[in-house]
Amino acid sequence: MENEGIAPGDQRYERSIEMRYFGQEHTVEVEAAGIDSIDTLADRFKRDHKTRYGHTMDDPVEAVHLRVRAIGESDNPELEQKEPRGAPLEPETTREAYCFAVDSYEQFDVYRREQLAPNDEISGPAIITEATTTTVFHSDQQATIDDYGHILITGGDA
Repeated sequence: MENEGIAPGDQRYERSIEMRYFGQEHTVEVEAAGIDSIDTLADRFKRDHKTRYGHTMDDPVEAVHLRVRAIGESDNPELEQKEPRGAPLEPETTREAYCFAVDSYEQFDVYRREQLAPNDEISGPAIITEATTTTVFHSDQQATIDDYGHILITGGDA
């Protein structure tokens, strides 16, 4: 976090373990701070399980996920305003996808997120793709790109 400008005194780490009784589906997130033994961890799980579900069991307990949340306190960052495009926005391609607004398959315009600029307006149905997510909006929705590159979707059930 120091590389991101978070001073050591402004850093906090929260450790937890998602646990469950062996063979069960649902987990309980158990705070791992101060845990010094497996027995202490199992006792904490049983306490938290009883709080949530009202009972405990004698079944074996398993750890499913180990989690660390890194939290850095900082001032509000200065967001970089993007420059508007000088030409009209054109979709990269189109593709057929299911449109819930009309309960049928429709042709969706497809845009890459990095091609969007402030004041761009897109009418659905459309899809915006990027490396980590896909944003879909339907024929009864519209999107506007704000000065910071955020996608603002209106209409429909947005």
